[in-house]
Amino acid sequence: MKKITGIIIGILISILVIFLGRFGFGFIPVIENKILDYRFLLRGKMTPGDEVVIIAIDEKTLDEVGRWPFPRSYFVDVVENLNKMGIRAVGFDMVFSEPDIYSGISTIDYIKRQGQQQGFTDPKLLEFYDETRDRLDNDDRLAHALSQTPGVILGYFFHVKQKDIQHMSEPDIEKSLTDIGTSRYRLISYDSEEAKRVSFFEMIAPETNIPVISRAAEGFGYFNVFPDGDGTIRWSPLAVKCRDTLYPSFALELSRAYLKAPAPDIYISEDGVYKVVIGDIEIPTNAKGELLINYRGPVRTFPYYSFVDILKGRVDKEKINGRIAVIGTSAVGTYDLRVTPIGSDFPGTEINATIIDNILHRRFISMPAWVQYLDFLVVLLFGILLGLIIPRVSAWFGAVIGVVMTGGWIMFTQYMFANKNIWIAVLPPLLTIAVGYTVLNLIRYITVERTGKQIREAFQYYVPELVVHEILKNPSMLTLGGDRKEITVLFSDIKGFTSLSEELSPEDLVNILNEYLSAMTDVVFSHRGLLDKYIGDAIMAVYGAPLPQPDHPMQACMTALDMIAELDRLMVRWKAMGRPALSIRIGINTGFAAVGNMGSKKRFDYTVMGDAVNLASRLENLNKQYETTCLVTEYTYRRVADAISFRELDLVRVRGKNIPEKIYEMIGKKGQFPDREAAAGQFEHGLALVRSQRWEDAFRIFEALKKELADDVPIRLYLSRIEKALADPPPADWDGVFLS
Repeated sequence: MKKITGIIIGILISILVIFLGRFGFGFIPVIENKILDYRFLLRGKMTPGDEVVIIAIDEKTLDEVGRWPFPRSYFVDVVENLNKMGIRAVGFDMVFSEPDIYSGISTIDYIKRQGQQQGFTDPKLLEFYDETRDRLDNDDRLAHALSQTPGVILGYFFHVKQKDIQHMSEPDIEKSLTDIGTSRYRLISYDSEEAKRVSFFEMIAPETNIPVISRAAEGFGYFNVFPDGDGTIRWSPLAVKCRDTLYPSFALELSRAYLKAPAPDIYISEDGVYKVVIGDIEIPTNAKGELLINYRGPVRTFPYYSFVDILKGRVDKEKINGRIAVIGTSAVGTYDLRVTPIGSDFPGTEINATIIDNILHRRFISMPAWVQYLDFLVVLLFGILLGLIIPRVSAWFGAVIGVVMTGGWIMFTQYMFANKNIWIAVLPPLLTIAVGYTVLNLIRYITVERTGKQIREAFQYYVPELVVHEILKNPSMLTLGGDRKEITVLFSDIKGFTSLSEELSPEDLVNILNEYLSAMTDVVFSHRGLLDKYIGDAIMAVYGAPLPQPDHPMQACMTALDMIAELDRLMVRWKAMGRPALSIRIGINTGFAAVGNMGSKKRFDYTVMGDAVNLASRLENLNKQYETTCLVTEYTYRRVADAISFRELDLVRVRGKNIPEKIYEMIGKKGQFPDREAAAGQFEHGLALVRSQRWEDAFRIFEALKKELADDVPIRLYLSRIEKALADPPPADWDGVFLS
C-alpha cells in the first residue's frame, strides 16, 4: 500500500468518526457518558467546602419522633433552633403543599361550632377557643418562624404531564404561578432574535407550598430532575420555562440566598444558553441551560445532621453558624433513590448540596470551545499516523502502537478531568484507532485480490464507464460502425484560455485545468452524459447515447446550468487562492447523428458525428459575438421550454445551409430570474419589430431596455444594427439574418 494511500484512508476514517460523533449517532454520547461516570470513580472523593450541611430526616429521626410525615410543629422548632445557631440560609427540599393534619385545629373548630349551637356564647369562652386555635395552628407558627429566619428557600416541583394537573383549574394554576413569581430570572439576555427561539424544558404547572407558608419565604426553587436516557442524573437544569417565563432551580436559588445576591441572569445565543450569572459567579451550561454536576464523592461526602438532633438541640452551634442548611429526607422509604455516576442510591438532597458547592466554589466541569478543535485535530492526527505506520509494520507491532496511543490519550484526558475540571471526549480518538487499525490491515490483506480488478478499472480511464458496461454486455460493440440516433450535444470551453495560458506557468496552468475539467466532468456524469472528449480546455458531452435517454435535451441543459453554478463555486475558492477568474461558453443542439465506434481496427473511439454536432460547436463559438454564456438551438429549446427560460437571440445562417437557424440564450430555471425573464419578453418583442422592418418602433424598445440593462451586449448590438438599417434599409424580402 502506497504511503499516500494509507494517509488518505486514515483521513477518511477520521472524517467518518467525526461525522458519527457530530450528526446524531447516539451510541457515541451514550458510551461517552458511561466513560464520564468511570472518571468520577477513578478520580475519587474530593473534599467539598464547609458552607453546606444536610439536615436529614433519617432513620434515627423516625425512631425518636415517629412515622413520617410528622406534625409541622417539629419544623417550627427546627427552624427556630437553626435561627438561634446562626444559620445563613436554609432550603426545604420538600413541598408543604397541604395544611398540617396534626394540629388539632379541626377539633377546636368542631367544639366551638357545637358550643355555639348549644348556646354557649360566653365571650371569654370564645376567646379561649381562638387563643387555643392560634397556639395549635402549626402552619401559621411555621410561617412566623420562617419569616424570622434569613435566606429561606422553599422547594416546589413542576408537573410535566397534562394528566397530572387534571385536579387543577386554570385559576389554581395562575395562583400557583403567582405564589412563585418572586423567584424568576432577573435578566434574560438574547444575543439575537434567533436566540429567542431557543428551547427549554417546558413545564405545565407548579405544585407549590400553601400560601401562608409561601408568604414567609425569601424565594422558591424547583427540584425537578431530568435524567439522561440511561436514568443517570448527570445534568441539573438551572432554568425551565413555564408559560413563557424562566424559573431558577432550588440549588441555584439557595446559592443566591447564601450570597445575598439579586435574582440570577441568563445569557442566550442562537446556539442556546451559554451561561447563568448570580452575583459575580458565571456558571457555564449546555445549550438547554443545564449544569454538568461535578460530584464530589459518594453518599455522605457532605456533613449530615439528623433532624431530631437539631430538633432537640444536640448539635454544636459552630457546626451550623454561617452555613446553608438543606433539609430533606434520607430514610429508606421516604425519598426516591437517585442514580448518579457515583452510585444508584444517592439522596436527591445531597445532589442539591453538590450543585450548591459547585456554584459557590466555581467547581464547574467545562468543555471550552477549544476542546472541539482539539477533538477534531487529535482524531485527524491519529488517522494520519495510523495511515503512515500501519502499512509499514507488522500487524502485531501495529497493535502495540495502537495500545500505546490509546493509553496515552486516556491518561491525558483523565488528567485534564481530575486536575483541570475539563471534559474532553475520550471515544472519538479511540474509535479512530480501532477502526483505522482494522481497516488498514484489512485493505492490506485484500490488496492482492484487488489487483485483478484494477485492470478493469484502469480501462475505464480510457473510455466512459457507460461504454464499458455496454461492451461487457455486448462485445460486438468493439467492431467499427455506428447507428443513427437522436442525441443532444454540448460543447463548452473557457473564455480567453489562450491569453490565460500565456500568463500562467505550465504547472499552474495544468493544475487549474485539471481541477476545472474534473469538476465539469463530474457535472456531466451526474446527468448521465457521455464525456466524448477533451479538446484542450474544451469539453464535448453527448446525451442519449450509448444508452437511450428520453429526456436528453433536458439533461444537457441542466448540465449547462450546473456547470455555470459549479464554476461560480470554484471561483470563490480560487479567488481566495489568488487564482485568475474564469468564465465559460456553452453551445447545445439536439438532432440526429451517427453514433458508434469510429476509427481504425487498431484504434477507435466511441463518439458521435454529423451536422448536429457541428451546429453545437458553432453555437459555442457564437457566444463570443453576443458575449453570452450559453446558446441553444430551436430544436433543443422546444423540448425544454416548459421548464427553462430563454431569450430568443437571433437568426443565423450556418455554413452549408440555406435555411437560417434560430438561436436562444439560456436564462435559467423557470421563475429563477423573473426580472431577466420579463426583459427577455421585451427583447423578443423588439426582435419581432426588427424582422418586420419597423425600425423606429424597434429602436424605442431596445433603447428602453438599454436603460435597464446597460451592459447587455445583444441590446447594444441590435441598436447598432437598427441604426445601420435606418441609414441603409435591407430589401423588402430580407429574411431577418444579420450573421452568416
